[in-house]
Amino acid sequence: METRNRGRRRKPVRWLAGLLGSLAPGAGHLYLGYVAQGLLLLAAAVADGAAIVYYANAGGGRYLLWIVYLGLLLPALYGYSVYDVLQLADSVERTGVRRGRLLRVRQACALVVTGALILLLLHPPAWFASLLREAGDYAPAALLAFLAAWLLRLAAGGRWPLGRVSGALVLAASAVAIALDQAVGDGSGATYLAYWLDWWPIIFVLLGLEALALRWRRPVRYRLDGLALFAAVVASAAAVGVAHYADLPARWLDQFASDPREIATYTGDAGFAHTLDPIRLSMSEVRELRIDNPNGAVTIRAAESADAELRIETVVWVDLPDEDDARAIAEASTVQVGGEGEMLTIQGQGELYGPESAWRPRINLTITLPAEYSYAADEAPELPIEGSGEERGDASTSDEAVAEAPPSLTILVRGISGNVDARGIAATEGLRVESAYGEIEVERLLGPLSIDVRSGGIIAADIDGRAELKASNGHIAASRVRGEAHVSTINGDLELTDISGLINAATKHGAIQIDEAADAVSADTLNGIIEVRSSRIGGDWQLDSAIGDITVELPEEGDYRVSGAVTFGEIHSQLPLVVEGSSVSGSAGRGRYLVSLQGNSSIYLRPYR
Repeated sequence: METRNRGRRRKPVRWLAGLLGSLAPGAGHLYLGYVAQGLLLLAAAVADGAAIVYYANAGGGRYLLWIVYLGLLLPALYGYSVYDVLQLADSVERTGVRRGRLLRVRQACALVVTGALILLLLHPPAWFASLLREAGDYAPAALLAFLAAWLLRLAAGGRWPLGRVSGALVLAASAVAIALDQAVGDGSGATYLAYWLDWWPIIFVLLGLEALALRWRRPVRYRLDGLALFAAVVASAAAVGVAHYADLPARWLDQFASDPREIATYTGDAGFAHTLDPIRLSMSEVRELRIDNPNGAVTIRAAESADAELRIETVVWVDLPDEDDARAIAEASTVQVGGEGEMLTIQGQGELYGPESAWRPRINLTITLPAEYSYAADEAPELPIEGSGEERGDASTSDEAVAEAPPSLTILVRGISGNVDARGIAATEGLRVESAYGEIEVERLLGPLSIDVRSGGIIAADIDGRAELKASNGHIAASRVRGEAHVSTINGDLELTDISGLINAATKHGAIQIDEAADAVSADTLNGIIEVRSSRIGGDWQLDSAIGDITVELPEEGDYRVSGAVTFGEIHSQLPLVVEGSSVSGSAGRGRYLVSLQGNSSIYLRPYR
């Protein structure tokens, strides 16, 4: 009797238990005396946080979806902690009895396992780190599959509210898509998970079918399992959002887009340089030139004199302290030349050296094309601009005004680490550059240009043809392009000047500046300003900025109409346009072309000067 009275002497405060539970999972349980539940909840929260830190440091981009799911688990633990502790506090206040306070064997074992997991996450041995990395790839799919199986088991056991089976099927479909993307896709989730972007309305179809099944099974009123549906939608939406996160405003995870560790064994211009014997060969039958140089710069020029042969000059850098050893490695490195038919391949092959023969020497190639492939932009004939419907200049149709066309040629340059510099060349069928890390600069090119670089800047000037420039991380500048310009990056500014064809510019985190646009313009940035100025309007403009001001300078005389709106900012116009609150409208001339301005920040309209 004395023990019972002592246990009832001080009743717990319900609101204090709830407050403690909201501050730390399990704290409210410990206050009520439920030590087992409290310790397990607290250990689970700590383990979750440790897992987030571990996978973020292990390569956040690779495990991004798993990190997101672990992050969603934290508020779930907090919510359950508060809900459960309030229920227990009510029970204790009503009965004065606290049940389940003893630490059972199963709970004690779970506490030991959780504590050991926290230790291994904080100080992982090599074998466990490897296991964690492999598990992290498929953990999201396994988690969704487990939740789907659990919901289906509840429904099979008789607890089948509307939405439980539909939620399970949605979770199962997402789990299968994630697993397939990891097993047979590229692991980004952009293949099978992308089907949700088009097929998401099937959720309503599943709900309707489930309602029919419930009606046939027991024709009584049934309730909605909103929690199962909410969990399924949030989990699937998170997976799709992570797979396509480059299209979302949050850019804090872009730091994981590049992994410089992959070129850690690629040496630079350091140590001793050794020049290999030049290579000369005929290009009379060559129509496609492929250059593969994993580590090193590639420079492409055209001969100034009447040289009819292709020349390859090679400089090999070997970063060793002993000059004789460095010379031996350089002489063992080669430039392979081959191909068949109209294709010629040039490949730099460096002799591996250093610790465990893992270092790759740097091979800088200078390739000089025959003089017939030379191109000077200021000497090019004035030709009609594709898509503009107009001609630029007063080009003569006489034979003297038409420059002799160079031979047909396609050039493909591929590298991993190294700059690419091409100037004054004619590649009438196109120049394509693919690089992982390096600065790309192309000037005075006759022919279409395509550049795709993961990390590095791009400069393109005096391009007589279509230009497609793409970078993941880097600034892009294009000027004097006689053709369409399609320019995009994730992190970096875009700068375009004097573009004769239509412009399509897009960046996720950076500013867009356009000076002189003769055709249509599409400019889109999530986080950055947009500035466009042009002395003429030759096509529709579509400018969109989620975060950042939009500034345009338009000709006072033209043939266009303006339609713009902002969400939070203001509109300032120095042109004769109508500004009404958060929108602006008006026209010049017949209003043939539309200038559309959409943003959340301010819009500034000024006359072109």
